[in-house]
This record gives sequence, structure tokens and C-alpha cells, in this order.
Amino acid sequence: MRERDLRVKICDLADALGLLWTYNPDSRRCLGSRGVPDLMIAGPRGVIPAELKESSGSLSQDQEIWAAWLPGFRVWRPEHWVSGRVREDLERIAA
Repeated sequence: MRERDLRVKICDLADALGLLWTYNPDSRRCLGSRGVPDLMIAGPRGVIPAELKESSGSLSQDQEIWAAWLPGFRVWRPEHWVSGRVREDLERIAA
């Protein structure tokens, strides 16, 4: 599964659960610090900053810093969708 396909599935699930989300397609082009997570998903029980990666993808040094500093930071890969981990994480912050 490609990263884009994973993102579509996650955003569709977030919508179905009534969560808010925003997608940052390329943190290298945003103002401020590089490495901002791909997705920020918010619900009444919390916020999940999430970086999406293909199975073999790794975090950049900038992404590692964000991961260390943001509570609840997740790295989601296709196998996390298949295992149900993404759904569990999203249901945890949903109403």
C-alpha cells in the first residue's frame, strides 16, 4: 500500500468517527520548522500527530525531533492499518 492510499483510508476513518484532521503534504515547503507530521487528528479525547510511512520508510532527523517533542506522536505504516492499530488509536480520541 502506498503512503497516499494509507492517508486516504485514515482520513476516511477519521471523518466516519467525527474527528477533525489536517494534512500537511510537504513539510519542506511550510513556514517554520521542517519535519512537521503529515497528519494532525483531533477529537474530544485528544490529538494525534501522525507521520505516514511506507513499510520500509524511515523518519528524517527533523521528524525524529518532532516525534520526541510531541506527545502522542505516531508513525503509521500500512501494516498498522491492517493490524487495526490505526483504528484503535483513532477510536481512543473519538467521542
